[in-house]
Amino acid sequence: MNSLPDHVMAYKKTPVFTQGSMPPGLLKTHKTKQGVWGVLSVLEGSVVFCPEQEDAKKIKLSAGDQWVIQPDQEHHLELDGLVSCYVEFYK
Repeated sequence: MNSLPDHVMAYKKTPVFTQGSMPPGLLKTHKTKQGVWGVLSVLEGSVVFCPEQEDAKKIKLSAGDQWVIQPDQEHHLELDGLVSCYVEFYK
């Protein structure tokens, strides 16, 4: 997992989302608020983190993996079969 800065603290966590409950907005281009970091945690299945920056590579995350999302980083998610995951936010 890439890492969070030392000075940030968790302040909010989404419910666990599955392929059936994933908010459609997470599957489209979006970003966190200014100054807010996210940590995507995959509990089951596979999720692909897709940065929208030019030449950025997609990152496939499997059960047990986490990925740090930087503030203002445009991205979307792709689901690979049965999935459960959540996002925790830090500032």
